[in-house]
Amino acid sequence: MKFYCKTCDIAFEHEGIKKEYHDAVFGPCAKYIAPCSKCNEESDEYRKPKPAKSFTPQNVAPCGNPGCCCKR
Repeated sequence: MKFYCKTCDIAFEHEGIKKEYHDAVFGPCAKYIAPCSKCNEESDEYRKPKPAKSFTPQNVAPCGNPGCCCKR
């Protein structure tokens, strides 16, 4: 499994240990943790960032019409 250390800002491979805890909102939860290979800090699983959605203005009214995006 891959883990990420926030302190060292590195991702590393490790077997991991299952840690169970109680969240105030979600109740009983579990996650995998591993000690950082550099600083030995408890690190969480590495999760790839989700791709950002690109904005394409499709329903924008042309200038001069009601609902126009231009400020006059």
